[in-house]
Parts: sequence; C-alpha cells; structure tokens
Amino acid sequence: MEGRNELKFVFNINKICHFYSWMNNTSKLNKKFPDRVVNSLYLDDINFESAKDNLIGISKRRKYRIRWYNEISNKKKFFFEIKKKINKLSFKEVYPILINDDNLNLFTVKDLLEKSVQYLDIKQSIQLKGLYPTLVCSYKRQYFEDIDGLRVTIDYDLSFLEISKYSKLGNNFSHKSDKIIVEFKFPEALKKYVHEILYTTYFRPIRNSKYLLGLGKLGRISYI
Repeated sequence: MEGRNELKFVFNINKICHFYSWMNNTSKLNKKFPDRVVNSLYLDDINFESAKDNLIGISKRRKYRIRWYNEISNKKKFFFEIKKKINKLSFKEVYPILINDDNLNLFTVKDLLEKSVQYLDIKQSIQLKGLYPTLVCSYKRQYFEDIDGLRVTIDYDLSFLEISKYSKLGNNFSHKSDKIIVEFKFPEALKKYVHEILYTTYFRPIRNSKYLLGLGKLGRISYI
C-alpha cells in the first residue's frame, strides 16, 4: 500500500475566490468527478486516543470512520476506513460494506455498527472492538486532477452532529462551520513538483482535521 502526501489549506468564503482564480487561470487542474456529499461517522476509543494523538501531532497515529456518499437510500454502500499517518505520509485501508434494507432511513448508529461487523470478515471486524461513535461530519466535495497526477479536493458546507449508538443516521446536523478546506494529494514522486507549484503562490498549508474541528464545534476540545 503506497502512502501519499496530503497538504491542507483552509479558506473562508471571501478568500476561496483567490484559490479558484489561481486554479482556473494558472494551474493545470481540471474537474475530475461530479460533486457529491461526503458523510463520515467517526469512531474512537473511550479515552479519545485517536483525537488526542491527532491534536498532539503524534507521528504514527490512526483514525477510524465509516463513510458513505450522498443521501441514505434503501440500498447503500458504506465504507469502513482506517486512516493511518506515518510521519509525513498518509495511508488508507478501505473495506466496502453493502447494506440492503427497506428501513435504512430509520437505522441507528448501533444498527450500522452491527451490520458492519456482520459484513466484514473476522480479521477486519476486529478493528471495531473497543471503538465508539463520536460524531458525524457531512460536507460537499469537489474533485480536481491535473495531467501529472496531482489531486485536489475542495470541501465546503461542513456540518457536524453529536451522536450516540442510538442516534438515527438521518438526524439533522446541528453545528456548522464556514471553513472551506482544500487538500492537495500526491505520491512522493510528485513532492518536488507540488512544492514548485506552491512556491509561485501565497497559499500556505496548515494542519487541519475535520474530526478535531467537529469535536471543537461540539465543545469536546479546544480547536481553532
């Protein structure tokens, strides 16, 4: 499994126009896929060790989530993901989970976790033991890519929901953020190329985590 570099940039609604201007007029980026809504159910242990490791900046850390795209329907594909950070490189394991149920709109988080364990094999489902749901993050995502293989995503309309095992997946989101997060994703071979691109701009990457941003919005941690 090959790792990739991830550089994140955070804009507000007034500044994102400068990035779009650069992307459309100077970069070689083009629209790759249609926009879609991304939903992530984050899982952590009882001590929030994943969040703490991320907040401190531990060089080797893991993050767990169940992700799905667009609206809930009767037949839905979910993805159990393990996001690993090893020094500067990111790795992701993805396990698809197909759930076909007429009452999926009424599913609770507990139902989703139980179905996930049933669907995954023994080796994979063991990863869910000792993990508990903490929050759901939802946002709209745009996808771009250039001819050299640099991928860029733009995430906006971020919203967060505090949950428990008995929360329904269709609940309305109660906490919103006006941040717009741009992410550059590229293999190690493109590192020099990407840094040469950024050298000609005033965009500077910063550490950012939607999981930590959500916990901050819910009052669980202090995170700007």
